[in-house]
Parts: sequence; structure tokens; C-alpha cells
Amino acid sequence: MLRPFDMIMTWPRKWNFISWFIIWITRGGPSHVRVYAKGLGIIDPETGKEFEFFELTWPKGRFGFMEEVSPKEYQIEYGRHSELFYPLPEELRDKGIAAMKELNGTLYDVGELGFSQFFDQIGLDHTDQSDPEKKVCSSAAEYILTCMNFPFCPSDELVSPQDIRKSNFYVKVKEGGE
Repeated sequence: MLRPFDMIMTWPRKWNFISWFIIWITRGGPSHVRVYAKGLGIIDPETGKEFEFFELTWPKGRFGFMEEVSPKEYQIEYGRHSELFYPLPEELRDKGIAAMKELNGTLYDVGELGFSQFFDQIGLDHTDQSDPEKKVCSSAAEYILTCMNFPFCPSDELVSPQDIRKSNFYVKVKEGGE
């Protein structure tokens, strides 16, 4: 059973350049990560339905619904931080919600995806091209959990979906659809 702040890791089943590029630079890692938000009471003002995840994607951060993450379109893996416990104290829960809301609408960091992660993965020295005011999917997920004092990669500023997945704190919950 999924719990708030679990990770939703995905690999596309159909080829697209950006996902392929991310999988290539992370050496087979997931191309995207979302943070599960169902149960937090964040409501879509247009439909009145509770949002089920948060993601930072192109062009900006947003809340969404699990029907968008179809097992026909994606290979899916669910995981969580090994030290995240339930019932979660309201103070920690509120910090996570506040971080999601802060990132909602934030522009995607093309510099981090396009240059910094790539050069890091192939071992080249470079100037950090990321914008500290922007994030990619994985650095947003890391930020949300760090705000709650549960970082996956405490010493890294730039974090890929594969970094989270390979973290000593990541525990796979299940694969497939919900």
C-alpha cells in the first residue's frame, strides 16, 4: 500500500528523446520520479478531487493523478525512505506539503538536466549549469523529503532518479500499477 511521500519511479515503455537521455546518463535508472501525495488532502480546485502525486516536470512543477501514470505507458516502481515512519507527525507532514506547494509552478531546470547531470555522469569537470531557484524531478523529490528531515542523498546537491533509487535510504515497495 502506498503512503504519502512515497516515490513513484518510471521508465517509459515508448521511446522519447528526453527519457532516453536521462536513462542513458543514469546508466539505466528511471527517467522520472514523482512524490505520492494521496492522503494529504491537497484538492484540485477544478474537479474537487484529491491530487495523488506531485512532480516537477517540463515546463513546471504540478500536482496530478495516478491515471496519468499508466502501466501500459510506463514501467513503474514504488519506493520510500527507509526511515520515514507512520503515523507521520503533523509537523513533518505539513513541512512536506509546504515544500510541494512551494515547488508547484516552479520552472524546470534545463541547465541541470542538459549539462550538469550529463557532465557529472561522464566524469568531466565543469561549471555547475543548474539554477538554484529551479529543480528537476529528482532534485524536487529530494528537496521535499529533505524539508521533512529525510534526505535520500544528504551530501549531494544534484540528484538523479537513479541516485535516489541507489541511496541506502531507498526501499522498493512494489512494481507495476497501483
